[in-house]
Amino acid sequence: MPRRPAGFTLIELVVVLAIVGLGLVVAVPRLLSLTEANLRRASRELATAVRYLAARAVTEQSVFRLHYDLDRREYWITRQQGQEAREVPDPVLRRTGLPGGVRFRDVTTPRQGSVTEGEIVTRFTPAGWAEPTAIHLEDGRGHEQTVLILPFAARPRVFDRYVPLTPTSQP
Repeated sequence: MPRRPAGFTLIELVVVLAIVGLGLVVAVPRLLSLTEANLRRASRELATAVRYLAARAVTEQSVFRLHYDLDRREYWITRQQGQEAREVPDPVLRRTGLPGGVRFRDVTTPRQGSVTEGEIVTRFTPAGWAEPTAIHLEDGRGHEQTVLILPFAARPRVFDRYVPLTPTSQP
């Protein structure tokens, strides 16, 4: 009885590689579009947090701050009491991390300039005023979003590109 050699034939290997390649062709674009969807979601969530915090500052007649930790990729709120700012346990806006693949490119305010690492804050006052801020987010594929907070922050603007903070900031 002739002995059959162990192993795979060339045809079997080609078929397996073709199946794996087809799977990658289908899966990779979906995975890449996921980071872009996360970028849009992060921008919307930040804009919602800004609207909420502006309204809360007016309602509670308190100064609030929105903190951004660019290294840890998260943001949270504090209430200013005298010279101190204490983190606020808030059921709606607790410490929030950016979704996977999304990071702060930079955050810019007139008072603090453009910050690319560490922490930076946006202040919200009881009069309904917010410190003008440009929050620039990016994913790992070069897509960018800007959340622009104008002095009267009830309606932050979200852009699908990098928008610098300028004196007019009306792109």
